This record gives sequence, structure tokens and C-alpha cells, in this order.
Amino acid sequence: MNRLALALIIALAPLVAATSAGACGMYRPVEEAELLMAKSVIEKGDAALARKELRTALRQYNRAMSATGSRSLRATAAIKAGQVYEQLGRTKQAVRRFERAVRIAPLFADAHMALGFALIDTKPKKAIVHLEGALAASTQGTVDAHAGLAIAYARAGDAAKAKSHLQNARLNGASVERIIAAEKVVEQGALAAVATRS
Repeated sequence: MNRLALALIIALAPLVAATSAGACGMYRPVEEAELLMAKSVIEKGDAALARKELRTALRQYNRAMSATGSRSLRATAAIKAGQVYEQLGRTKQAVRRFERAVRIAPLFADAHMALGFALIDTKPKKAIVHLEGALAASTQGTVDAHAGLAIAYARAGDAAKAKSHLQNARLNGASVERIIAAEKVVEQGALAAVATRS
């Protein structure tokens, strides 16, 4: 056997062993332990947040975000870290965490929702992309995206789409706070449009 073939066998042996062990279910307890650990760290963050210990919560969420485990758990940790950054008034860091959540789990509606709402005031067109992404990724739990889209479209100057999404938000049961916020922005957009025509 030549040296190249021998080196190749030696290099691939761990991969073959890992693949075989994974197929036999040998790694399942490790994966489950990592998943439980990530959930536990997120729960510790939630408990710290409930006690208003924002920095402790942030440390726990960042830790969970870096852990191995399911993409949705890591993305959830990133979203929660972003929400804590928002409470601390650190918008740029919040947006970075939400962007990371989208990178971790591109099809996770909650990640797109969080990023979309974070971008509404500064980048409404980019917010539209992510809020539309949230609607496309899930039919459940994204009704607030319609209220966000009403705001984003109003800020982007598309009154017709803003009104349409506001109506969808009302019909589909978006949260009262989101609907009120959307109504204000859509109304302001309508008043501004009338003022520019006069």
C-alpha cells in the first residue's frame, strides 16, 4: 500500500467511525445531554431576566447561543440576548444578535420577526424583507408581523400595502399594542401624504 493511500485511510478512519457510531445511535445520549444543557442555560437566563438581572441573563443567553444543540434553541438564545440588549438601550448589539439568530436558523420565523421589528425605525425596507420572511416561514405566531409590515410599508412610503397589512393585523388577531403602534404610523403617513399634496 502506498503512503498516500495509508494516509487517506488514517485521515478518514475517525470520520467513518463517527458516522457508523451515529448511525447506530451511539451519540444520541451526548446530543440529548447537550440539548438539555442548552435548555437549562436558557432557563437560567429566563430566571435572571425575571429577577431583572439583565447582565446575568445576557451572559446565560450568550452561553446558550454558543452551545451545541438544536438550531432553534441557539437562535432562541440569540433572540433573547437581542431583547436584553434592547432593554439595555444597546440597539446595535440587539440587531447583531437578531442577525445571528437568522444566520443560525434561516427558516426560523421568530428570528426574522425580531430582526424585522428591530429594523423598522432605521431600515424599513430591510425590515419588510424579514417580516415577510417571518410570514413565509410560519403560519402560526406571526400575526404581529402584519402590524410590523404596516409600519414598515408606511415608513417606506407605500400607503396601500401599509393599510392592507394593518387590516390583516386586525383580522388575524395581532397584539393590541402592535395594532395601536401600526395605526399611529399609518395615520401619520396618510397625513403626511395629504400635506405634501396640498
